[in-house]
Amino acid sequence: MKYFTALALFLFTLSCSTDSKPVEQRQSKWTPDQIKSVADDYKGTDFERFQVQNLAYKQQYDMAPSEFAENIKSGEVARMIEDSTMKDAYQYGFDIDRIAGKTPKQIAAMFGKPTSSETTNPSRTPCPCPKKEYLSGIVEIVYMNNKADWITINLNGSGNVTSKEYEIQNHDSYYYIKAFTY
Repeated sequence: MKYFTALALFLFTLSCSTDSKPVEQRQSKWTPDQIKSVADDYKGTDFERFQVQNLAYKQQYDMAPSEFAENIKSGEVARMIEDSTMKDAYQYGFDIDRIAGKTPKQIAAMFGKPTSSETTNPSRTPCPCPKKEYLSGIVEIVYMNNKADWITINLNGSGNVTSKEYEIQNHDSYYYIKAFTY
């Protein structure tokens, strides 16, 4: 019985071993410049280029740059980044100084077309004003005088939101910034 148990344990251990190396020990198929370049060359919003760079970084051990380029052409990369928008938003650096004061067209270059739009009329403001959501509601902006003024980033209070110029109010489920109208 002892020999049978030892043999079973040995065979189990053998079946669990693998020849694959951990990611950190494998040779990347990309150079750091290629990872940055593929993102810079991607025709999309700032946020999508950030997502493409993250995806290229994750794929660098399994896919050559030429294969990745083919996936861009086929639309596979666009589908992959669309599926990871929320996860990527937690890593993205939302720099309020780059967002505040921008027009809807400038914001669309950063985050894409609004996913919803409505008119709001807060008291003591020069409104009615457009309120637009981007990235499936992760970013909400009230435009006052056609400039991004009231900015809400919905990341459960745990995203990467920074500003050197504006006060950021961190609530449990979102970040809130009033850039110009108090």
